[in-house]
This record gives sequence, structure tokens and C-alpha cells, in this order.
Amino acid sequence: MLNPSPLAPRRVYAIPPLGRLYERLGTWSWPLVRLALGAPLIPHGVHKLSGLVGVDLGRSAGFFETTDAAFGPLLSYTLAMTEIVTGLLVIVGYATRPAALMLALFFLISTLRYWPGGYFWTDRGFEYPLVLFALALAVMIRGGGEHSVDRRLRVEF
Repeated sequence: MLNPSPLAPRRVYAIPPLGRLYERLGTWSWPLVRLALGAPLIPHGVHKLSGLVGVDLGRSAGFFETTDAAFGPLLSYTLAMTEIVTGLLVIVGYATRPAALMLALFFLISTLRYWPGGYFWTDRGFEYPLVLFALALAVMIRGGGEHSVDRRLRVEF
């Protein structure tokens, strides 16, 4: 951790031993945010490709065909691969901003898709996609952070 400026106000914690813990673990909070965004996507993409849990490319493609989208199977495969690849990229922090931008767009569209269902996810609402949209937007703005492949390679996309 960088030495704080002598002019910076000193943080005072209500429970001082926790302050030391927060300072030691503070740099690991951003990788946790990236993990929270990327980790749920990977199983979604994998089960679309593998046909587990009742969702497969055929069923997903069928959904796209009901929306009059051309190339239903291609869109379904692209969606599954996007979930897997962008999830992994965000987790490890490589090409973090472009991956998070793709996810932000994906979750914005998902939010709009579920908007008619109301807010609550349990009623097929937009609550869950909205949270993931906000996370993706935050990751896109901040980038990979200190513990990322981008930082190790000294490349910011």
C-alpha cells in the first residue's frame, strides 16, 4: 500500500483491529467485484452449450426465433460463448474494459427485455440484470485494478 500523504486525514476506525484488517485486504475488494460479475456468467454459457439443466442451444435458438431474430442458432451460440469468454476475461482482469463494456450492453438489453415484468426477479422482472449492468458499468469505468492481468502487462484497454 502506498504511504498516505502527511496532509491526508488519518482514518479512525470504531474498532481499530478491524481497521488494520481492512487496510490489508482493501486491494482485494476489486477482484472480488470482478469475480461477482464474471463467475455467474460462465455456468450460464456452459449449460447452454452442454444442454444441462434443461437449457440448450436448441431451446435458446427457439427463443430467438420467437422474437423474429434471424440466425437463432448462431445468436444462441454467440450468446453462450460471450458469457463464457467475457466472464473469464473479467475474472482474471484481461481486456477488462472491453469485456465489461460487452457485458454492460448485454445486461442493458436484458434489463429492457425484463422491464415489462416489473422490478422483482422472482416475477421475471429486471432486478438481477440491472444489478449486473451496474457492476459491469463500474468494472468498465475502473478497469481491472491492482490485481489484474492488465496491470501485470501494464496495458490498459
